[in-house]
Amino acid sequence: MMNLFSIYASAFLISAIAIVFYVFEYVLKSRYSNIAWNAGILSAGVLLFYLFASKPEYAVAFALVLVLSMLQVHFYGLRTRRFIPSLIILEAVLAGLIIFGLIPLQYCLVALAFGILGPFLYRTIWQHRIGSKKIYSSIEISRDLVQIAVGALLIIILLSVKFEYAIAIILILVMTSYSINGTLSTLKGSNMLRIFSKIEKPGVIYGQGALFISMGLILFLGAFKSVNLSIFFIITLYFADAIATIVGLSIRWPRLPYNKKKSVAGTLGFFACASLGYFFIGPYAFAFAALLAVLESLPLGNRLDDNIILSIAFILLSYIFIAG
Repeated sequence: MMNLFSIYASAFLISAIAIVFYVFEYVLKSRYSNIAWNAGILSAGVLLFYLFASKPEYAVAFALVLVLSMLQVHFYGLRTRRFIPSLIILEAVLAGLIIFGLIPLQYCLVALAFGILGPFLYRTIWQHRIGSKKIYSSIEISRDLVQIAVGALLIIILLSVKFEYAIAIILILVMTSYSINGTLSTLKGSNMLRIFSKIEKPGVIYGQGALFISMGLILFLGAFKSVNLSIFFIITLYFADAIATIVGLSIRWPRLPYNKKKSVAGTLGFFACASLGYFFIGPYAFAFAALLAVLESLPLGNRLDDNIILSIAFILLSYIFIAG
């Protein structure tokens, strides 16, 4: 019988296959890009079918969502006429699978998250590097306040309706935001894009931070059926991460000896905020807060995004400390 562990194991394998073929494409300078792309998609579908032989209908649906989301990301930021139709098809398939009960909602979330994160991570790691352009404190704080407001909305949703309905609503909100951001990224020269780009980090793909944190959330909701743990995730990713930046920019405390871009005040702010998870999962929250605060403070390079690093780390810690 199919279980969530096999879903995650297969999703990691598929992501690995996707990245391998993207690297293959990168090394050959796109000479065989179509061959690499098609071979990767075909390999993903075949592997999923055999992994889920006991539930072939789930295998087909899972592979469909995964492949469509991977293809859709391929058009992100390129051309509107390709991105929008691919996005409409992806969202229509998602809606059909969920509404008609053809695949459990949580499996849909996992397939969608991995299908988007796999190729997007490739584009981020191999093709983009955060620049050295100065980011003004007021702009950075404004971005973090928006992040906190979104986190508050997510918590309200989780506390207001049943968990199954809450994650469906959150999925709709995430896909709506992704649609808007993705469409703006294709509209070169758009006034709206210029306005929103002013609060984006320089040198990154437009909407990268929002995409990583939202896909991290989707991935987490696909892994755990716990309101309290989900709220703790939001507190950590949406609140603590933002608080660390705000406190770090506002209080002139010494810089960390191993990372001059981060301050002691910011790291302590992250820990203090994340420790509020004690009211939702108990003492484990302090272990989570300490480990994630240290991870957030590390100089992990300028190609990796804190949002996805913290999301994956939170999922792993949840399995180790709680689910395991």
